[in-house]
Formats: sequence, structure tokens, C-alpha cells
Amino acid sequence: MNIAAWSVDWKSGDRLLTSNLEHAGTIAPLLAVRERFGVQLETVDIGNGGDDHRTLEAFERALLPGARLVSLSHVAWSTGALLPIARLADLAHAHGAWLAVDGAQSVGAMPVAVGELGADFLAVSGQKWLLGPEGMGALYVGPGALDRARLTFAGWFSYEEGDALPDSPLFADARRFESSNYHRPSVVGLARSCSWLSMYVGLDWVYRRGATLARRAADLLAAIPGVEVVTPLERMGSLVSFRIAGWPAEVALEELGRRVFVIARTIPRLDALRLSVAFFNTEAEIQRLIDTVAELASATPETLPRRPVLTILSGDTG
Repeated sequence: MNIAAWSVDWKSGDRLLTSNLEHAGTIAPLLAVRERFGVQLETVDIGNGGDDHRTLEAFERALLPGARLVSLSHVAWSTGALLPIARLADLAHAHGAWLAVDGAQSVGAMPVAVGELGADFLAVSGQKWLLGPEGMGALYVGPGALDRARLTFAGWFSYEEGDALPDSPLFADARRFESSNYHRPSVVGLARSCSWLSMYVGLDWVYRRGATLARRAADLLAAIPGVEVVTPLERMGSLVSFRIAGWPAEVALEELGRRVFVIARTIPRLDALRLSVAFFNTEAEIQRLIDTVAELASATPETLPRRPVLTILSGDTG
């Protein structure tokens, strides 16, 4: 997302758009661009992202003259909403802007045909749904931006080694975006995980089972009195965000961890809990979580009997 944000030939007064649902991985590069070049950064309010008409109308109003880049997520990390990327790409292009997409919560969890998305940049995290090593990722640059995108970094990959300078042209393809050596074991690790998913597990089954389990979790949560599912059920990927009435998210997550083995996180801005449901989860795991959430929802932090915690390793090593 940094490479995408810095690929525009920014001028003071240019405009940069994002949504109100974005992760720091999208926001931080935009803040850096704003501070460096004096561009205008606008956050477009699309609610929870579940209404495509509202999303498109909001960006249509925001795409005023001077807009150069729209940068947002395919699936919102906060609400889990699946955004209408292909239609947003058409909208951005009609106003002379590029579209950069954070695919961290979509690629590997659901079918993604980059050619059909229409995005000029699609960034991919290797460590999440693709089950690869930490610190690995990939960037797709579409044909509409490849020739005009400015380099973010430059190095020995950026031109034909041995050519005379300064007349040596940069590579015309995506190799010019490489800046240095890379960690080969991590590259191999990501390739292996992608191969395992596609050849041994089967991507169709991965996508189908993950979507089924995520929707099952969302439906069961929504049926619990006192639980509000934040994720728009008709526009969702594999993330499920929810709130438990009377329970601050941090308190609820801590209490869930006392009662059942669950790896989840909070979304502080929404005071919500978020699940990442994948093909390797089981129906029994989902049911255990649902039963425990129902137990919390039937009480309050003050009335629910607390279970003791056995601390194996303290975070305070001083």
C-alpha cells in the first residue's frame, strides 16, 4: 500500500480519498503522502460498508477535480464488509483517479480475479489467508498504471545492469518496483503455502467452506438476544464483527478467553469483537464460541461468575 500511494506523481493541492473503515496499513501511507506533498486527504463516510448504493454515491460526491487516488480495502478489516471494488474502479477511472486496494482480508479467503476487479494496485498479505510467512506480501499493478506509476524505491533491479548511465531506461515491467534483494526462504514459504492451498486442499473448497462457516457464525451470533452483528450479512467475506450488550469489547474478549479457546481481536473504534473464520475451523469450534457468547450475553460483567486464570508466563519480565 506504501508503493501504491507513492506511485502517483503528487502535486500540492491534489486530492486523495479513502473510506472511514480503513486499517492502519492503508491509512499510514496516506498520512505520509499528505505530510510530504501537502495533498488533501479526505475520509469518505460509507457507514458499515454494507450498502453498495451508499458507498458509490458517497465516492461519486467526493471525486471532485484534483482527485488522483482512491485507496481502500476489498474487505473492511473492521466491519467485514465486502466493498464493490469493480464499480469503484470504474468510478475512479471516470474521474481520472487510480484505485489502490488492500486485499489483506480477501485474497486467499474468497475468489479474487484481479483482471475483473479493475484496480490499478492490489496489495496482498502473505501471512493471513494465504498461510505464508510473516512479512511477506505481493503487489499487483494493473496495465493502466504500470507505465505511468512512479517508483517508490529504486535499486539494481530498476535498470539493466551494465547499461550506460544516465540514458539507461528503467524496466518497463513490474521488475522496476523491486529495490533490493529479498528473503528467499520467505518467498519459497509463501509459494509453498499457496501451492498447498491450491493443489492439496483445493481453492474452491477453501472459499466455499470458509464462506459457509463465516455465515453460520454470523447467523448464530445474530440469533443470540443481546448480540449485535456489525458485519453486513449480505455483503460479507470471512470476517465477523459483533458486540455483546453491556460488555466492552476488551472485557468480553478477556472473559471469552477464560471460558473457551478462542483467537479473536477487538475493533476499538467500534467497540466490537472480530472473528476471522477460515476453512480449517470446525463446526464444533463455532458452536463452542456461540454457546460461550450466549453465556456472556445472558449476564453482565458484574453478575457473571468469573473463572480463575492461570498465568503461565507473565508479560512483566522486569
